[in-house]
Amino acid sequence: MALSYIERLSQLSKLNASLSQANDKPVFTDDYVLSGLLSKYKLCFDLSWKLMKDIMVDAWAIDDFPKGSPREVISRAFYNGLIKDDEIWLAMLRLRNELSHIYEVELAKDSARDILERYIPALAAFERDMHEVVAGLPK
Repeated sequence: MALSYIERLSQLSKLNASLSQANDKPVFTDDYVLSGLLSKYKLCFDLSWKLMKDIMVDAWAIDDFPKGSPREVISRAFYNGLIKDDEIWLAMLRLRNELSHIYEVELAKDSARDILERYIPALAAFERDMHEVVAGLPK
């Protein structure tokens, strides 16, 4: 059964809360914590672009694009005003794709820095914005 955008937003809120706790953890000295951060980031990113798609398709009735392509969903979300900065989302997508091919700890740590400094705040802002969007949709 497909999740509604309301359910997906609720899940994103929980995951973002968990991801934001990484700032208080030994990410750069504990490989287990590092791998957990990278995994949670991928989950949050995937849930976020799928939430964008769900809102555009289910709430706004926009359906003339490939629904399985995160790049296309991000482009459409920007075009339709659902997100404000497509460049950071495309950078997050690149990192999400690269994480599947990172085998060196130093590269993983570099990725973690980007996640902690740039992408966790962007995901948190997106979540706040989506709560406002969903609150304004007809029930």
